[in-house]
Amino acid sequence: MQSITRHLDRRTLFNLVGGGFLFGIGDVLYNHWNAPVIEPFTKGEQPVAVFVGGTGGIGGAMAKAFGKFSNGNASIIIIGRNRAAGEDILSKLPKPQNPNVKHEFIQCDVTRMKNVRSVTQELLSRHPKINYLVMTPGFTSLNGRNETEEGLDTKLAVHYYSRWKFTNDLLPALNQAKREGEDAKVISVFSAGQGGRAYRLK
Repeated sequence: MQSITRHLDRRTLFNLVGGGFLFGIGDVLYNHWNAPVIEPFTKGEQPVAVFVGGTGGIGGAMAKAFGKFSNGNASIIIIGRNRAAGEDILSKLPKPQNPNVKHEFIQCDVTRMKNVRSVTQELLSRHPKINYLVMTPGFTSLNGRNETEEGLDTKLAVHYYSRWKFTNDLLPALNQAKREGEDAKVISVFSAGQGGRAYRLK
């Protein structure tokens, strides 16, 4: 399968990542409060799910729900700043029954794109396929523009650029899951109270 950028150019994908969206590769991913996001796994399937900002709030709740649903049969990777919170969530999930399945936390400050690049390279080196990429990081400030050393506004770095980079960098692994006949989805939650549209990519 060709990259999903065949169907969405990078500018469109950037806008979707920033605006809060749900889309599935190869099928419809429904609005998150109208239907389940995850379908039952096929026998023997061991999906890999990455939760960016999964240390609390909506992301933490989604990681917990996914862990319960998969019953220890999925690799779950939580990415965030708070190691204690991330590892606490992982400790409460059903334990993996297969030695190839791992639950792990990766520390990352997503306001720096160099940190995001380091994490995505690490993920690709260890996970040739990724089934689910869930992004829910948030940042609130009333202080106006606050630039990082990379020249990006901190709020925009969290809400736009980091999501774009995670999605863009991990496309090879998402596409690999689809080539193997497995589910592959990207979920970005932003301004969750406003809902989101569903996009179909063949």
